[in-house]
Amino acid sequence: MIGALGYYNFHNSMDTIIKTTIVSREQSASALIHHISDAVHGGNYANLMLPSFKDELEMHTDLRYLYVNGYSSVSKTPVSVTYNRNAQEIWRSDYPPTFEQDLDQRIARLTSVKKTGSQSSVKVQYLLARLNDAREQYYLSKELEEDHTLDLYPCRVIGKSHISFEKDILYITLPLNGDIQGNIELLYDIQLVRDIREEFVVDSIREIVLGMAISYPLLLLLSYHISSPINNLSTFMRQNFETISLFQVPNTKRKDEIGDLARAFSHLVDKVVRKNRELDDMVKHDPLTGLYNRRSLEASFRSLCYQSNKMFIACFFIDIDHFKEFNDHRGHLQGDKALQKVAKTLESFAVQTHGYALRLGGEEFVVLAPVHDTREALARGNQLRGRVKQLEIIHHDEPIIKYLTISIGISLSERTQADIIDPNRLLDESDEALYAAKDLGRDQVVLYSNESRDSA
Repeated sequence: MIGALGYYNFHNSMDTIIKTTIVSREQSASALIHHISDAVHGGNYANLMLPSFKDELEMHTDLRYLYVNGYSSVSKTPVSVTYNRNAQEIWRSDYPPTFEQDLDQRIARLTSVKKTGSQSSVKVQYLLARLNDAREQYYLSKELEEDHTLDLYPCRVIGKSHISFEKDILYITLPLNGDIQGNIELLYDIQLVRDIREEFVVDSIREIVLGMAISYPLLLLLSYHISSPINNLSTFMRQNFETISLFQVPNTKRKDEIGDLARAFSHLVDKVVRKNRELDDMVKHDPLTGLYNRRSLEASFRSLCYQSNKMFIACFFIDIDHFKEFNDHRGHLQGDKALQKVAKTLESFAVQTHGYALRLGGEEFVVLAPVHDTREALARGNQLRGRVKQLEIIHHDEPIIKYLTISIGISLSERTQADIIDPNRLLDESDEALYAAKDLGRDQVVLYSNESRDSA
């Protein structure tokens, strides 16, 4: 009977530890879902292979392997990416069968164009370099796929997240966000759980021997002494990570294995909460400019509504004029620098007007700011247009388009409806005004109107 009690205590304790470990890992992995889902949705391999994303994975020190498998609703193509800690690499796993052939054909065509001299040699050389880089990346990915891909089929057969002590892994599988098809699969090292398991085995044997030696009542007391703290810790571990960090984890001052477990969990909580906050910040900001991104539009708008409930909220939709030609003429590196300079100007303007600056993507930006009337909105728009022109970012050497300029479309929320208006509707209206500014010849500011468009 004493042996049965010891086995029950061991089995119950390990079951609790395994379940809470899986839950904590799923919560930790879910912090990566936002970034991965956005990349899969747009078919954007670059965002999944950024050094910053690889560094983020490396910070999960017990993460051995990651496999992303999804379907882009934009490009209508599958998206698969693999990460292996032993290889210290992230690579694309789903190249089309004709990828190398298509790449060679494109290189051959550009080489022919280069020989004829029919197009700018600088641009052709740049495109050839990009294609050669793509081919090298393809060969590297194929080599990594052959040498470092792990067989996840045995884990998938079980159909859910689980721990395998035989294979010494924790397998986690999570779906992508929303309606995006696909999932991520992760393999974690379980050395900490294995050590705890071994310690529990030793402790259980010690308990059985001691119980047999002293008596049944003392055995019950000892069992209660171990089970109760673990159950308390288990209950504590089931709390939300953001909430759990506000309280003190129980049993951290104990001088035994339970204290070791409690301290290890406390350290894990602090680490996960810190990383979740860093990932949340990455999700809300544009990596190139540091501005808020489109996902922050509604939150920024609602914040302005609460702060400025007696004023209009102006939405300035900003587009850099002839930016594609700028990239073609000056190169993408200079294009990125120009975007950063414009973004810094917009951010300074937003701070001055007690508003928010966001980058929607490409050369499109939005500034949200409180104003008293349409006259102030137009004045602010022209002020912002002038500031960007004063940057004197050289566009062409020609006098017609010498410096980089912007066009701005403005829409205003109703003063009495700022708390209920849809920010996306406001964005659509300012976008329509922006198109009017483009039609007027660019480097213009246009205010949206249901009946007419006012420009300045």
